[in-house]
Amino acid sequence: MSHEVVEAKNGRACLKILEDDMPDLILLDVMMTGEDGWEVCRKIKEDEKTKAIPVVMFTVCTSEDAVGKSLEYARADAQINKPFRIEELLKVVGGFLKE
Repeated sequence: MSHEVVEAKNGRACLKILEDDMPDLILLDVMMTGEDGWEVCRKIKEDEKTKAIPVVMFTVCTSEDAVGKSLEYARADAQINKPFRIEELLKVVGGFLKE
């Protein structure tokens, strides 16, 4: 099965895309220009229209506090720490997309 990928340059662009398009999954970096990924994820999860979309955070921030911020504060569905192996990414994404 193939998937279409839509790229956003920053958090604001991501939220703008979500006004018209409902992706099956969002891969979101923590470190972005403007709002960080945690804030963008929190907005996604607070919105009734988008809260069910799985969000996977990517980050070099691997401390227990950072993981907690991703999963508890931002309410992300998963976090993948950088650097990562492609097999890990495919496993996590496949789990959410039921492949």
